Amino acid sequence: DVSDDKKAFLNTLYVGIIFDRMNDTIVTTDGFLGEFKYQYGSSFINKDALFGSATLNLVASKTLYQKTNEDNENRYSVVLIDRFNYNSTDGTKVPAFISRPVSLGRKVRGFVTNSYNTDRSVVNNLELRLTGPQLFFNNVFPRINLFFDLGYGWGNYINSNITDDNMLSSVGAQ
Repeated sequence: DVSDDKKAFLNTLYVGIIFDRMNDTIVTTDGFLGEFKYQYGSSFINKDALFGSATLNLVASKTLYQKTNEDNENRYSVVLIDRFNYNSTDGTKVPAFISRPVSLGRKVRGFVTNSYNTDRSVVNNLELRLTGPQLFFNNVFPRINLFFDLGYGWGNYINSNITDDNMLSSVGAQ
């Protein structure tokens, strides 16, 4: 059973490339990040695994406003972040620990990880971060994230012949 994670051994081929022009100071974030990765799992060691998974992540961020005190410590900042994710995971035997991170339910906030787990998905996460002043310790500060997530999944549910299309959306604060 491929949903049973009792088999710990898996041989995979993993290839990735990252373009990172992101400057993240914790309270401000500016720039662009792009990542492509491909993972292939063969049944050479684990007969319950045979899959391929390709993922594209794009992140753009801009600090819209920052106010600092006389010691150049953050009083408050406002940062806009947009994330785009595309995933295609296919195979006759996809282990659950491979399918969980690529599931539409995990990438759209407010839904259960490994839910809405079709073999293709595209998600956009738009987030406005409101960060307050440092409290009593360095890098300890209040933050509110206002977000709008929109995702679409299509194709077969992983490890099945059941086809479905799902559009998920969430809006909220963290």
